[in-house]
Parts: sequence; C-alpha cells; structure tokens
Amino acid sequence: MNKSFPTRMVLLRKERGLSQKEAAARLGVSQALLSHYEKGIRECGLDFVVRAAKLYHVTCDYLLGCSESRTGLTGFFTADELEQDREMNIGTIYRAAARLLEAVNIEWDTVLGDRMQWLFALSVYNGLITSSQAGFLPKDAIHFEPQAAGLLTSGMMEAITRSIIRSGAEAGVIAHEDRLPQCMQTLILESENYIRRNVDQYLSGGEMR
Repeated sequence: MNKSFPTRMVLLRKERGLSQKEAAARLGVSQALLSHYEKGIRECGLDFVVRAAKLYHVTCDYLLGCSESRTGLTGFFTADELEQDREMNIGTIYRAAARLLEAVNIEWDTVLGDRMQWLFALSVYNGLITSSQAGFLPKDAIHFEPQAAGLLTSGMMEAITRSIIRSGAEAGVIAHEDRLPQCMQTLILESENYIRRNVDQYLSGGEMR
C-alpha cells in the first residue's frame, strides 16, 4: 500500500468526527488492526479499501493516492473551460453540478458535502416522480404515493437547504475562488432568465414556457 493511504484514512476519519474505535466497528475490523492500517504498519486487502471508500464517501482512487478528486467527478467532467459551457444544455447542468459537488466535498465539512449531494439526489428524484406520473417511466417505479412523495421530497429539500445555509454561516465559509466556472455562470444566468419569463405564469397557475 502506498504512503497516501494511511494519511488519508486518518484524515477522513477525523473529518467525520469518528474515534478509531467507532471507525473500526463500522469497517468490521478490530481497533488494533485499523491502527496498524492507519500507521502503515500493515497492508489491507482490496475489500477493506472498498468498505473504507463507502464509509468515507470517497473513491478508492482517492484513498490509494491515485487521484486528488474525492468524488471522481473532476476527472470525468474536466475542470477546463469548454466553449459549450456558454450554452444552457444538459451537459452544462451536469458539469455545474459536478464542479459544485467537488468544491463542497473538498472545501467544506464533509457532512455538509453529504447534504449537498442529497439535495441534488432528491431534486433528480422529484424528476423521476414526475416522469413516472407522466408515463415516461413505469408507474410502479416510485414506491410512495406520488403526491405524498413529491410533497415530502420538496419539504426535505427545503430543510436540507436551510441546514446547509445555517451551517455555512456558522462556520464562516468563504468562497475560495473569485470567479465562478463558466458552466455555473451559464446555469445561474439562464435559470434566472427562466424565472423572470415565467414568474407571472407561475403565480397565476398558467403554463410555464
């Protein structure tokens, strides 16, 4: 095992606020064995690497020092500015989401990073509910009653949003970059334009365009 693994195991455990005993229990090993892994005295098997990656919500590549990206998103969605980032399309949305999740997981408390991930996940889940009701997905794809699922999801997203804002304010989080990536700029601008175009229709219950 390389030198990065022990260092990152200790770092991630402390970020999660876990004692060595607590982490060992969750990983299914003795505290003594985990101590040896964290000190680099013994090498672990691949099954342990996978369990640790799942516990700490990072990739195996990050744990093993093969990548600096905790989520693996940066490697897939390149951080380079692309010309198509200036257009509002599904690729721009994916890239903006990836850049944001990457920034949150690296710069913030990892618990907040988890909350941001659930905010995205529940947003997509809302889309799945709608698609199921519209017939684009099987009707039994959603296991809750659709209307209740939509209300609960929206409510939980609002609660998570408040939690992220409150925690960020309490921690005194400051943006580490002066300039937003172009994909984020495009998403913000086009979303705000969409809201301006549709606010009257939304308030009156009309069809949005």
